[in-house]
Amino acid sequence: MIFWFFCIKAKERTLQFGQAKSTNTILNKKSNIYTHMKLSKNFTLAEFTHSQMAIERGILNEPDTEQREAIQQLVDHLLQPLRERVGEAIAITSGFRNQEVNRLVGGVPTSQHTKGEAADCYCASGPEHLLQVLLDSGLPFDQAIVYKRKRFLHLSYRQGRCRKMVLVMK
Repeated sequence: MIFWFFCIKAKERTLQFGQAKSTNTILNKKSNIYTHMKLSKNFTLAEFTHSQMAIERGILNEPDTEQREAIQQLVDHLLQPLRERVGEAIAITSGFRNQEVNRLVGGVPTSQHTKGEAADCYCASGPEHLLQVLLDSGLPFDQAIVYKRKRFLHLSYRQGRCRKMVLVMK
């Protein structure tokens, strides 16, 4: 059986499609099938693992089993119920980040993104509206941080340890 792969050659930083013939940094489609897995009616794992920084640097940004379970908890207990209440699409602008991607984007080493517990969310009505819907809903959350200038809401959920911390950044 021949597997087609998407190959990123680390030295040359070139992208190409072809048949697997070498061990250069290869992102095998077979190992990445789960990224298209639906987590809920409105969210997929691919949304959480997509990273432009990872793509540009040829980094495989895949969560392990524990991190995938945390992502599922975040979706089940916070994001999907919030999506149903807000009544409009919520886009994940930054979800899971492995330690290398997190470092490259300037994240703190203890970021909940690296644990699968956080997502930066955008909706057309704005982060302040999304926060108000969250607060009115009574849904459990650990952190809700409004980034006014960047127009997104950082949301996190930790099973059994939700502090309901709200911060507003300029």
